[in-house]
Amino acid sequence: MELKNIEAFLKAVELGSFSVASSSMHISQPTLSLRIQKLEEELNSILFKRNGGKKAVLTEEGRKLYPFYKEGIRSILKGNEILQSNKHSMGKLRLSCPNHMGQFILPGVLKSLYEYFPDIDFNVNVSTTQQIIEDIRRGETDVGLVFLDSQEKNEAYTLIPVAMEKTVLIASPDHPLLERRDLTVSDLADEKFIVFARASNKNIIIDRFFNQHGLKDYNTIEIKNLEWIKTMVKSGLGISFLQKSIVEVELQNHELEELILTTPLPNTPISIIFRNEIHQEIQYTIIKTMKELYRG
Repeated sequence: MELKNIEAFLKAVELGSFSVASSSMHISQPTLSLRIQKLEEELNSILFKRNGGKKAVLTEEGRKLYPFYKEGIRSILKGNEILQSNKHSMGKLRLSCPNHMGQFILPGVLKSLYEYFPDIDFNVNVSTTQQIIEDIRRGETDVGLVFLDSQEKNEAYTLIPVAMEKTVLIASPDHPLLERRDLTVSDLADEKFIVFARASNKNIIIDRFFNQHGLKDYNTIEIKNLEWIKTMVKSGLGISFLQKSIVEVELQNHELEELILTTPLPNTPISIIFRNEIHQEIQYTIIKTMKELYRG
């Protein structure tokens, strides 16, 4: 059922004349009559008396229908009005994301939000996936970028998968494992891994993968600074697994090299979590931007 047909019906009732109604809508009278006719066909009801004149007279069915359509169109217009006003005055939006996405993805998301919602104040927090989800549940953040691969909706929040990002195993250019062919997970048993946060959801995924392929435990150095991790790997102090986007430049410049396993590391899932009261336009803008960034 098209809104324009309902509007034609309401305008004819309120102005009491098909000709005046069509003029006020800047359409021809035959066009207005056609819209009303289509509405009648959908409802299988006659809404106006066909008296051969231009005066709009409702039938009994038309009189019954009118107050409901009037209230409905009022709600629609009110919603549009609120949305348009909120576009320019939505207050503050609280965003949270893990360190990696804060450094490489969040700037692109914020750029899009600034463009479409210039008057919103943004509060950005760097946190783990688990903490972001807990903050969303408690109402302490509005939008989160997280390392999860699931789709979920409840009364408080909605979780939407966006992308799967390639995870690479990196080493210094002179690491002896680069000479190995058919490199397996078990060949990494004596290596020291430099990781960002052992308890993060991303690392849990890798832990599960290593365990499934025979590496039950491995030595780690935990450092919560991505640049330090890259520097230590370049210096030959260990190897690491990171999203490819983090080390793209270093790989291209051969400051780091990728260790190719016979069974590739699992990709890193990327999702967005929203509190349900966040405006649909904001949700759409963030989802669209994230997908474009990861396609790029």
